[in-house]
Amino acid sequence: MDSVPRLADPSYRLASTLTDFYDVVPSFFSRRDEITRIDFPKELIEIAPTSVLITGAAGFGKTSFCKWHALADAERYRTGRSDILPVYVPVHKLSGSELRSFDDLVANQIGVSALLAGTDEEIQGKRVRLYLDGLDEVADQSQRKRIASIAEEASKNGRVSQVVMTARDYIYGTWLTWLLRFGLKGFSEGQIVQLVDKWLGIGTVENYRFRREIGASESLSALMPTPLLATLIVLVFRQTGRLPENEARLYDIFTDLMSEGWNLAKRILKLSKYGSQVKTGVLRRLAVKVHESQRRQFQIQDLTEAAERCVHLDGAAIQELIQEIVHDGLIVESPTSCEFSHLSFQEYLTAKHYHGDPTQKGVNRALKAYLAGDDWWYQVLRFYIGLSGSPEEIDRWLAVQEDRVTPLNEDVNPHERSRELIGILHEFYPQFKGFL
Repeated sequence: MDSVPRLADPSYRLASTLTDFYDVVPSFFSRRDEITRIDFPKELIEIAPTSVLITGAAGFGKTSFCKWHALADAERYRTGRSDILPVYVPVHKLSGSELRSFDDLVANQIGVSALLAGTDEEIQGKRVRLYLDGLDEVADQSQRKRIASIAEEASKNGRVSQVVMTARDYIYGTWLTWLLRFGLKGFSEGQIVQLVDKWLGIGTVENYRFRREIGASESLSALMPTPLLATLIVLVFRQTGRLPENEARLYDIFTDLMSEGWNLAKRILKLSKYGSQVKTGVLRRLAVKVHESQRRQFQIQDLTEAAERCVHLDGAAIQELIQEIVHDGLIVESPTSCEFSHLSFQEYLTAKHYHGDPTQKGVNRALKAYLAGDDWWYQVLRFYIGLSGSPEEIDRWLAVQEDRVTPLNEDVNPHERSRELIGILHEFYPQFKGFL
């Protein structure tokens, strides 16, 4: 059966809901003998009969997907080939906002693409496709639900024709069942080949060495379908001539190279007065402060304070250091705020800070929060496990903390969540023989 007609089939929506339920509480199911995968065309948004939720793990290109479609909509609208007006909203910017209505949801987003002058009134009477990008980047569950509720109401009352929402694949809930849920596919073998050829050249010795070494590494080969990780792996190899051991080590090498001033795309080492150790120290302190406050955005003053706590320099030197850090590219600026160029860099640097803290207070709080039901800490804990180097200690640590957790609600099972982390432990350390 062709995939497109399935979108209107009520049994498809039911199957999607049951799949979500299985992923949250697999112990409720006796078996899962058969898995059916349905591949939909790239034009999914245009053909879907309703609003959609696009999911994927960190680095799967959800924001790129969202922005590309919004830009394509904008181009068609500008040239008169479509009457659909795209409104793109980076959801993390709504984290601390008081949201009462649809107008609050899209405030300051109208006209971002220069299609409109910038007033909310101008979308009245137009067919609007609302892109809500990165629901997972709002840590507060009640705020997530509020955003989804406002979007659902707007789709029901005709304020928007379609909602396109993105989130990491661990975001579930009955409050999202009004959306058809789809997962982004990773790179195909052909796309991986194209990526490697683009960066390393077709038929080069460097290309041959990369293919041989990546083929011999089961753990890294498994990362290549993820667009962000595949790109980082190729760029690190292109610069260093070697492959990292695992995902955590990949981020370790990448952030070090960037902090040393390397433009990895152009293989240019920019003039840098301050070394990687100083800069990553500042970035780790900044990352943990921002992540523990459960936000993405921060101000230059936050970066300044992190630098002042890490190094003994005068005011002019601190500003020079900050300029270098921003210029390196791990932090991006906007007219009103800053953020790490990808949430996973913030998460990695937070885990790195915890890894260097002998008291373990911060990571213990993070683990308890995750086991209690707070998904904001999942990727941080994943990186922390990968950085540990001691699977036996991690195994014992998880067992001890699991017994000290009070779930946030009755739907949360700390034991199931602990088993997910043990699965990550075996992923990073496949030879480890501990409990699974």
